[in-house]
Amino acid sequence: TTTPEPAGSLEVALKNAAQLLTTEPRLAREQAEEILKVVPEHPIATLYLGVARCRLGDADAAAAVLRPLAEAHPDWAPAHHELG
Repeated sequence: TTTPEPAGSLEVALKNAAQLLTTEPRLAREQAEEILKVVPEHPIATLYLGVARCRLGDADAAAAVLRPLAEAHPDWAPAHHELG
């Protein structure tokens, strides 16, 4: 048998943020911001924050998050895709 992940684990928080992006981008943004308080500059959480900001209609705020992410990870396609 497998042991379930603790409710507060990083993996669970990231999965939750990813699921919220399509239905509740405001909540996804909040989840990503909370993750980044605990793990600053986490690339996936940063990506989710940028995507959520874009889906909330704030392209400038999204770009402000995604541009440095894409620069820091030049070979990571998701960051460049979302910035585009």
